[in-house]
Amino acid sequence: APLKDSRIGWTLLTTYLGMAGNFLVYVYFSVVFDRVLVNSLVFGALLVVWGASGTLTNIALARVLDRTSPTTVMFAVLVAQAVDMAFLPWTSASLWPAVVAVAIWGATGWGIQGPQQYRLVNVAPAIAPVLLGLNTAATYLGVTTAGILGAVGIHLLGAHCLSLLSVGVFMLAIFSSHMAGRRIAGHRAQAASGAALPARS
Repeated sequence: APLKDSRIGWTLLTTYLGMAGNFLVYVYFSVVFDRVLVNSLVFGALLVVWGASGTLTNIALARVLDRTSPTTVMFAVLVAQAVDMAFLPWTSASLWPAVVAVAIWGATGWGIQGPQQYRLVNVAPAIAPVLLGLNTAATYLGVTTAGILGAVGIHLLGAHCLSLLSVGVFMLAIFSSHMAGRRIAGHRAQAASGAALPARS
């Protein structure tokens, strides 16, 4: 029943696309970054950078979301991630540019979940656990899709250019997020105008 609400549908689609784009490269991390992974220590360090930057972003967003539109936050993180992925074929070729790229990727990739959960809880607080469960399902479906798309992308583009496929997925996520924001804002405006109408005698 919640999926009949277009606000929820577009929001869940955004989670699905965002996580698919995020994990498309992650699943094939070792071959995308093979030019800098000279040993297991570097491999582990890059993964720590990816995870730590995501943790810091989630802490920061907890303070930002109450004062900023989640649609604005989603636009920022998705655009930043798309730009980061667009340059990854070159930044992944040297260690320190790769460290910066992975830090941005981790920060923006994990910056998706907070705004999405915030949106869903505010759309229908009474069924928030159900909506968060659906969001988790969309996340795992996105991760699964990422593995399939990545396999196709490596075959067509090569491992070092795989991130370019992520850019296309993120562009779809930006559109989906925009549609979710429009539907949520439209519903809120309609509710406000209905509440402002004088009661009939």
